[in-house]
Amino acid sequence: MATITIRQAYVGQPAQAVAVLREHASPLLAEHGIKWEWEHHSANICGKGVKGHCQVNPDEIEVELRLGLLLSAFSHRIEQEIAKALQQVPAKLALV
Repeated sequence: MATITIRQAYVGQPAQAVAVLREHASPLLAEHGIKWEWEHHSANICGKGVKGHCQVNPDEIEVELRLGLLLSAFSHRIEQEIAKALQQVPAKLALV
């Protein structure tokens, strides 16, 4: 099993960051059969072969995923895709 931890700094309100994440990341997650359930500024993430957590702190977003055996082979690519998506959050917050 592989664990991926990614942090992305941002400037803004946590509620705005959550709104951006929900709007822009939810379709991508759904496309891969992954769901997340939000409670305030944190979300539990689950899907076939993946479990994790997303926490929106006042100055950074932290995503931690635990990948099952099959997805572990793709951990580097998965980490790159998540990092790429999170890097877009600050720019999208500037538009809010």
